[in-house]
Amino acid sequence: AAVELSGDLCFIGLLPCNEKKVARISAVQGWDGVILNSKIEVYNAVLKETCTKANIAYLDLFQTFLLMDHNLLLADGIHPNDDGHDLLSELIFDFLTKKGLLPRLE
Repeated sequence: AAVELSGDLCFIGLLPCNEKKVARISAVQGWDGVILNSKIEVYNAVLKETCTKANIAYLDLFQTFLLMDHNLLLADGIHPNDDGHDLLSELIFDFLTKKGLLPRLE
């Protein structure tokens, strides 16, 4: 089914996290695993490869957020804050527009 709809689909990779903040949260919560940016990069690479094979548009914002000092764009070390959401909406809108994935408003 995804292959049939691939022209209308778009995946967005995971954003980087604040590893120090996430490690503290993991310790307090007693989580077994630790979220690391190196693991996020591997996941994003697999996601991108899968999307490419299925002809699905893929937007990787990992490096963009790193270059923008991602720690200032995250509310809790993982999820975007208001500034992060503003940046996300701009980048996603631009991407969807360039890919022709938005309906035309007349």
